[in-house]
Amino acid sequence: MKHSVLLGFAVALGAILIAGCGIFDSNENPIDEGNNLAAYGGYTTVNEAPGFGDPSLIARHPEDDPYDDEVSNYPEVSNARRGGGAKIYMLRMIWGNIDNPDTNEDVGNCPVTDWSGTIKADGGVLIIRRLIRFESDDHIVRPRRGAHQAAWVSHTHNHVDGILFEIIDVPDPRHKEVANSLTITTPLYTAEIPFDSLGDLNQMVTFDDCNKISLVGTEIKLIRCPRGFLEGTWVSETDTSGNFEGAWIRDDGNLSGYLHGHYGVLGEERVLVGKWITTSGEFGGLLKGTWGPAIDGDEGEEDGPQGYFEGTWVNDALTAVGRFKGHYSFPEASANGIFRGRWDKDCR
Repeated sequence: MKHSVLLGFAVALGAILIAGCGIFDSNENPIDEGNNLAAYGGYTTVNEAPGFGDPSLIARHPEDDPYDDEVSNYPEVSNARRGGGAKIYMLRMIWGNIDNPDTNEDVGNCPVTDWSGTIKADGGVLIIRRLIRFESDDHIVRPRRGAHQAAWVSHTHNHVDGILFEIIDVPDPRHKEVANSLTITTPLYTAEIPFDSLGDLNQMVTFDDCNKISLVGTEIKLIRCPRGFLEGTWVSETDTSGNFEGAWIRDDGNLSGYLHGHYGVLGEERVLVGKWITTSGEFGGLLKGTWGPAIDGDEGEEDGPQGYFEGTWVNDALTAVGRFKGHYSFPEASANGIFRGRWDKDCR
């Protein structure tokens, strides 16, 4: 399936315009646009082999390690969940050699970097849900000093580490105009992030050739509204086309499956198509959207090594059921980059 899509991509992309289908539905609530399979670049609704038949894709995206956080049953956490007006967010934070986490090629001289740090919720509580690629010397500092803060020890070399946090915002009715916030402190990265921006947080910060940090957040609203994260590789084949593949992850950190797709340009439109499947290979959805370089806010010019993507995804009836959105980034002078983002499914 993967190779046939590569061969037919340019022809199938042309069918998007012939079919008269919009590249990206910008409506807040996407609806069925009468799509047909020609709009998805040759991808179909059939099941696939696990990982699209690519063992290396599966190997690059292992399941994150669940973490049994002792604060989960603290009274302050239980009270926060019951509190009126409380909002719940998930924050997936990954740091280190994000561009090449599984290879020593071209990064053999990367030094060991100290990413040990702290996170503090001012006006809320936080629970550690997953550890991402922690090695034996990396750990959460225990016991935790209450549910409002946490600390960790992490050192990276030619790899990455990360943590998935659940954050509960507990509004104080006496201070309605003061936004609660999250403070993150590491040797390389320090930030204060308002809770009300966590639901749309999608940030990548580069420090050097060996070190970046990625933060992606999403708000958890209703149990019937599934959502989660996207991450993987973003490969440039030409200046205006390429492919991407990676993991489709639930908001609780469980690996749901894998995605594969292509992006390119038709006329003046930047188009993106793809497909996601479950870990066993069952059809999950077809993706369609747009992409583009980021714009330098000061100069008003495109910043090639950084960019965005966004779109909608459909079920096997080709009915739009959700959205996806994220950013991609390339290391200096390389055609192999990475992407990070989020997905959600509409409530039904």
